[in-house]
Amino acid sequence: MICNVKGIYTKILLTIFIGGFLLYEIFPNVVLLSFFYTKFVYVTIFYFIIIPLLTALEESLHIAVCIQQGKSSFVSGIVVKYIITRKKHLLAMTAVATKFRGNFKLSEKIQIHGGAPLLIFLFLCIGLVVGVILPQIHVKDIMWFWLILGIFPICSLLPIKLIFESDGYCILKDAKRLGASAPQTFKEILWGMFYGLQYIFLGSRYTRKFNMNVVDEKNQKILGAFEAVQKDNFKNAATILEEALKKNSDNPEIYNNIAWCYAELRTNLDRAIMLARKAIDLNPAEAVYYDTLCWCYYKSGNFDKAKDCVRLALKIDSGNPIFQDHLKEIENALTKNTPKNWSIDLQK
Repeated sequence: MICNVKGIYTKILLTIFIGGFLLYEIFPNVVLLSFFYTKFVYVTIFYFIIIPLLTALEESLHIAVCIQQGKSSFVSGIVVKYIITRKKHLLAMTAVATKFRGNFKLSEKIQIHGGAPLLIFLFLCIGLVVGVILPQIHVKDIMWFWLILGIFPICSLLPIKLIFESDGYCILKDAKRLGASAPQTFKEILWGMFYGLQYIFLGSRYTRKFNMNVVDEKNQKILGAFEAVQKDNFKNAATILEEALKKNSDNPEIYNNIAWCYAELRTNLDRAIMLARKAIDLNPAEAVYYDTLCWCYYKSGNFDKAKDCVRLALKIDSGNPIFQDHLKEIENALTKNTPKNWSIDLQK
């Protein structure tokens, strides 16, 4: 979205722009007039074109990282803040932010806040290198241009809390709550960059893999419920799948999906654990089922059992980033809580 700044401020700028242009045409030899008019044109272009484009790019990247995390339904919209007069004229845009809904892990928040401005900084660095390599462009000119544009992502990453909370401030706040060190925080930001680049170049997202082949394709209601799970519409999906379970008692995917829904909703956790175990009994070779059982234990506070389960999932699929994130989150929880002497028995 390119932000539209209108009202009194716009009228003033347009008046100065047109008036300056006319004076410049009438008195072209006035050096001082020429200097100030040229600078004004630069400022106007920067404010009305470059800033809105960079803002649109950054907010798009925030959304891209969120989608790549498998939470496309968590994007609520764009919020634009203005300085407003008593007569409701919009004087100037002060802040633009992506509005999210739902629960994010602290590591996911760091990835969303840090990945976007750092990606813009990366794009600017690539542009700088290309500009330096191209002939007939003075290095001094491209450097000045790069420094002016570089202010945007740098300011985003600074811990500022004035009119709004900057991305840098949010990163610092979430890192403290997570108890993450500086290297760990930077690693999460790099994950955010990776998700952004993956979305840009692949146009896809890494999601929990559901085996649709185990469901009769004619049963569109069950397939629709599985899709609802992937869109984080857990309540409706659980209701549909509980009904479907009565006629599909040998389908591990249904057991697994209901368990995941209850875990995300933090409700019926005992039943969620039982259902996840049943899915494993029916198909003990599926890594996602162990991860679902892990998540059920995690949401119920049984961190030791959760850790055992996610390790079993990683034995089957060691490169899965979702499983790795779950393991990190469980280990963080274990360091903040008194360990409990639980053991796991997947044969029940």
